[in-house]
Amino acid sequence: MIEMAIVKDTIRVDENTLLKIDQLKRELHLSSRGKVIDYLVSNYNQISVEEKIAKRIYEMFHKDFTRIRLGTNNSDRNSQIIIELLNTLMVKENIPRCLSTDEHKSPAVQDAQGFVKKRIEGYKQRKDSSNRVDMI
Repeated sequence: MIEMAIVKDTIRVDENTLLKIDQLKRELHLSSRGKVIDYLVSNYNQISVEEKIAKRIYEMFHKDFTRIRLGTNNSDRNSQIIIELLNTLMVKENIPRCLSTDEHKSPAVQDAQGFVKKRIEGYKQRKDSSNRVDMI
């Protein structure tokens, strides 16, 4: 690395900037305010590269994250509705205890699980077909 000559210059900054420079000097264990400025300038491009990478990652995955977030919110809402409906039935029918599906799985639950499994398989097939068309 080529050593650059050190030059003396006088700069004017507002008081808050000077306080921040002094804070960085302490945090980074640098010997002078000039060293802080050297540090900031030498890392300026690195910060820009990191910001560009973060922006690119955001652009690549934003739609996926939004879809996941919306799906999760919808699932949570549906789960809460089902709990409220089941609680109403439990109270109305005076059912004192819960039977787990490990203890006893009713035919209705077995049917529902089958319906959901087929529905998910159909969604997956449509998605896979769509992805194949996109690749062509």
